Amino acid sequence: MKREDLIKQDGFTLVELIVALTLLLVVALAFVPMFVYVSEGSQNNRARLIALKLASSKIEEIRALPYDR
Repeated sequence: MKREDLIKQDGFTLVELIVALTLLLVVALAFVPMFVYVSEGSQNNRARLIALKLASSKIEEIRALPYDR
């Protein structure tokens, strides 16, 4: 075997793998606040929708009452 063949190896070293995983973790952690924000927004929208449906139902109930009361 030639010396150049021994030096040139394909694949990742352990250090490169750890660096790549660390970068991936940093990027993934950057998205966590976004997921929390979206989840909270979804809960708020759900609560508003329930309140809107209840209010609309009550308004229709009041509209259905006769005027002579």
